[in-house]
Amino acid sequence: MFDVWVAQFDDVEIPCDAAGVSAALASLNRLQAKLAVAVGTFDVRQEWELDGSTSLIAWLKGRGLTAGDASQLAMWGKRSRALPILADAWTAGRLSTGQVKAVLANVRDRHVGLFAAHEAELVPSLEYLDVGDTQTAMTQWRLKAEALDDHPSSAEPPDQAHMSQTLDGRWYLNGSFAAEPGAVVDIAMRVAASTSDWNRIPAERRADALVDICRWFLDNQDIHTGRRHRPHLNVVVDGDSLTGEGHLTGRLAEQRIPLDSPTLSRLLCDCSLHRVLRDSTGAIIDYGRATRTIPAPLFNALVIRDRHCRFGSCDRPPAWTEGHHVQWYSHGGPTNLENLVLLCSRHHHLLHKPGWHAKLEPDGALVVRRPGGYTATTYPPDNRQRQPAAS
Repeated sequence: MFDVWVAQFDDVEIPCDAAGVSAALASLNRLQAKLAVAVGTFDVRQEWELDGSTSLIAWLKGRGLTAGDASQLAMWGKRSRALPILADAWTAGRLSTGQVKAVLANVRDRHVGLFAAHEAELVPSLEYLDVGDTQTAMTQWRLKAEALDDHPSSAEPPDQAHMSQTLDGRWYLNGSFAAEPGAVVDIAMRVAASTSDWNRIPAERRADALVDICRWFLDNQDIHTGRRHRPHLNVVVDGDSLTGEGHLTGRLAEQRIPLDSPTLSRLLCDCSLHRVLRDSTGAIIDYGRATRTIPAPLFNALVIRDRHCRFGSCDRPPAWTEGHHVQWYSHGGPTNLENLVLLCSRHHHLLHKPGWHAKLEPDGALVVRRPGGYTATTYPPDNRQRQPAAS
């Protein structure tokens, strides 16, 4: 019978409408349930040993599954044998695969027996819930199960975050958090630091938000006295490139990672400059006090005038912005209100790339010319008589 079903599979056509796709998804849920039951029995019989595999997971990986998918399917198979009522509801289509995932994610190994003892009551109560409500119900069940646990296991794994840098200088972030701290991070990135720049995909907007949150903390922390505590990165810039018109060269001091010219010029727009002189052997022979490129009172005046990032319709508030010298500081541009605009980090970086040019008019209008000649003009928010124009 199974051979007949497999032979007919190639002839199955899924209608490309809501009813057809919904029916196919429901069938997929039931097929996943049947597969989990079969894998559970297959594991108990240890038939994966017949071709020399060392474990069920290794056998499944050999059939085209990733390590994560193989581990998940093996766990589903094991749980389907321990929780037959849950497996029956899944196989019959009364529970979706998403609901089963929510159940199993909240049934710890030490609580499988407890859930099994109350399966007949618990499973029917979940059948009319959606995935989100199932997750909520199962989280409540898990918390009650843990409260009743006479021999609790070790505490929940600690929150972890890892930052690693690759040989090309990019940083990669991954981590895991418990429910409450994870929600704090999610809300901060998704709501508090969110932007309406819909030209960027959600992942890019979240990355912007995370960087802005960290930059805001560094600018507003009270560990050190003073306002707008810059710099937070120690950057080594060759002296010749500061005074000339050529290509900027420099690097991060701690990581010794070279930085590209647009990044360096953006950093030089608004930072504290420290003079450190070295001789030909690299020994430090003199160092001087920091000089504030954009002092706090001037930055405050800039905030009052611009109120947010001035690039197009960007809505980044002052806390997430930097002061940009329209005529670059490295090219002799003055540090005054007539030569400064607020820009978020992303748009600040753009204006330091080749082909981008900006001009600040006496009335505060910012004219940006993009590569290819397209220009866009924005005005300070309080200049209500003027409207953004493009040509």
